Amino acid sequence: MAWAQNYNPLGSQILSMLAALALVIILVLFFKFQPYQSAFILFLSAPISALLVFRMPLIKLGASPVYGTLYGFFTNRMDRA
Repeated sequence: MAWAQNYNPLGSQILSMLAALALVIILVLFFKFQPYQSAFILFLSAPISALLVFRMPLIKLGASPVYGTLYGFFTNRMDRA
């Protein structure tokens, strides 16, 4: 199933930019925590934004962290060889 990302999901460039910026604001607000805690909070808030604002299909949303983890694991292992 192909999915074309809509870069202007709210119909206004300003509102769409603010929706994307909300994740950065969340990250800055939780900057006082340990890095792993901030990453975990962002890991929980990013899918909510992807589902509600950008209307990402659920199957793609579930596959995204798995793909990212495998990509990071295997590229780091290949670099060390």
